[in-house]
Amino acid sequence: MRRTPKLPVSRLLLAAVMVLGVVPGGTAVAALDAETPQVVRFHGGGYDRADSIAVDPAGNVYVGGSVDSAGGGSTFAVVKLSPQGTVLWTGRYSGSRGGVGGSALAVTADGAGNVYAAGWTGDGVIFNNNIDYLVVKLGPDGVERWAQRYDGPARGFDQATEVAVDGTGSAYVSGFSYGQNQNQAFDWTTHKYSSTGALLWERRHSGPGTNDDRVADLMLAPDGNLVVTGFTKNSGDGLTNDLETLSYDPAGNLVWQTRWTDTAGSHESPADLDLDAAGRITVTGTTAENAGPYAVPTPITLRYDRSGNLLQTIRAGGASVDADTSGGFVLAGFFLEPPGVSSVARYDATGARVWSTPLTVNAEDALSGLSVGADSTGAVTLAGTARNVFVHNDDYLTVRYAPDGRELWRHRFNGPAGGDDRVAGLAVDGADTAVVTGTSWNGYLSSKGTADDIVTLRFPAAAAPALVAPSNLAATGVSAGQIRLTWQDNAGTEDGFRIERCQGIGCTGFVQVATVGHDVTAYTDGGLARNTQYSYRVRAFDADEVSPYSNTATGKTRRR
Repeated sequence: MRRTPKLPVSRLLLAAVMVLGVVPGGTAVAALDAETPQVVRFHGGGYDRADSIAVDPAGNVYVGGSVDSAGGGSTFAVVKLSPQGTVLWTGRYSGSRGGVGGSALAVTADGAGNVYAAGWTGDGVIFNNNIDYLVVKLGPDGVERWAQRYDGPARGFDQATEVAVDGTGSAYVSGFSYGQNQNQAFDWTTHKYSSTGALLWERRHSGPGTNDDRVADLMLAPDGNLVVTGFTKNSGDGLTNDLETLSYDPAGNLVWQTRWTDTAGSHESPADLDLDAAGRITVTGTTAENAGPYAVPTPITLRYDRSGNLLQTIRAGGASVDADTSGGFVLAGFFLEPPGVSSVARYDATGARVWSTPLTVNAEDALSGLSVGADSTGAVTLAGTARNVFVHNDDYLTVRYAPDGRELWRHRFNGPAGGDDRVAGLAVDGADTAVVTGTSWNGYLSSKGTADDIVTLRFPAAAAPALVAPSNLAATGVSAGQIRLTWQDNAGTEDGFRIERCQGIGCTGFVQVATVGHDVTAYTDGGLARNTQYSYRVRAFDADEVSPYSNTATGKTRRR
């Protein structure tokens, strides 16, 4: 999961903030249920973008990204939200060297409320390949404590992508930086800074090839060592990657290093890592048989012990991993059984799969940017972007699962302007509130021609509803006038199911067309027009309530 994850940083008043669920002045209104999130919209006056998220032990939320710059364009920034959703402060970065542009690609917080953000900043002209990586520490009040820029040996493109902080307040930052080899390719870079911002050590790492090597994630282990994962090129032609993971001790000494490749010509790309309380490491990503344009990536997840010894290889996941409180972990991504189906799965501490739940979406939707997080009760929240491939419209998609893998509810956020809304990350706080942030089209253009805001959704923890939504709804045309529906019953105590229909793909005018009884999980809808598409959804009911809706499924009647 995405954890969260300079110089003068000023506190400033928001040009516009809209909070749904909080009245002006920050006074909380009635508590929201788990399916109705609090929506916090931040508008800084121009182009605003979320790239990272973190929460602290007090429940404050930190969103890293970029916001409108007074000098034009956008710049590196962090926005802090209270546990009630009030915007407390915003820090923008403008360096003494005239830095313009930039973004906080990673953010984290320590137990005292200090904030550490890492990313990049420009140097006058944003896109002249002279980009520096940047790390900044802010106090709980949003006032800058220190900031450091790094310009690598090639004086080219340098970008920090990950940050972590230890118990002493020292910050570890990793990213990639132009090297001085013959191709001026990217190397891994890792830096450690003291609590006061002094550089303690720098490490550059390059694979056996001479092309780009990039960091994917980092995390501090329980023993205080740093674990970093990414890919490195394994040949001079730059066509194949290996998945590499290494560990440094607090003094910067290399403790161990391991490289994994599926086949001699395969192309590996890690996406995420997490560690459990025992120090076991789980890395998830993809592998492909070749690096060409027609290569088909398949999921791969690797588990290592604290010394870097490979424990297990799992052909699942690929997008996001989160260690749970029981020593197990949760994976999100694409699974090979059945092939190509998005799923969420839980594994125990031995690496055995406990459950796997397919993530069914509308036929016209494509999923991307999936992040997953497990809370203290064992419930799992998944967030990502759902894109309608026909109208090219993106929405936030958030789904919560019970500890046993049943889907409890799902929420789709399409901003008031009806434009693109893209998820940047997910975090789960100590009260089991799931927080999702991203970038949302606001429906109007500023004087600078931009129209994106940072939008954060807060889903409070809640008990599982008495009636759980049906799942895995499928619709299949069986004749010129009939479509057969099947679904999974997750409620168990329902009186029956209500079936709703509308005509077409992506239609919204659903009407109820049938009711079936307890434990019935199939229905054939008749009297339909031939060669026509219909969309369906199903919900359970009893004498007191109805469940959330199932996924929407679309089927087409036959021509004859």
